[in-house]
Amino acid sequence: TEVAPTTAKTAPAPTKTEVPHVEASVLAPLIGLWHYQTVAGIKDPKVKDDYLGRWIDLKGDQTFTSGIWQEQTNSGKWTYDGESTLINFYYDQSEVIYDEFQVQGAGMDIVAFLGNTSRTKRGIQIKMVKENERPVR
Repeated sequence: TEVAPTTAKTAPAPTKTEVPHVEASVLAPLIGLWHYQTVAGIKDPKVKDDYLGRWIDLKGDQTFTSGIWQEQTNSGKWTYDGESTLINFYYDQSEVIYDEFQVQGAGMDIVAFLGNTSRTKRGIQIKMVKENERPVR
């Protein structure tokens, strides 16, 4: 049996000039689950302990959930300015931890939150590590 040749035509691939360039959001590298791994620049051990087991899960719609160890304890909205590298967290419920930082190293799985801002004590440095799961005790 003979097979008839197909008459369907495929569209030609677009040229480089026809493909629109879509810029990535400056938020993209920050989206994900972050652990507050190491805190420096705080002398008071009680304040330092407030960060133990903490995590924050930043969503692409600029909302977040946060908590301690496996438990979600809060949520809210976040903003990030790519030029000033300033990140702000607006918690739905009051928190004992700082809520504004400069981000150093955005685009990697480890970043530093620096407290050199108007609302956060100068000198605080927090090593944030992107993970797949909430921290376990």
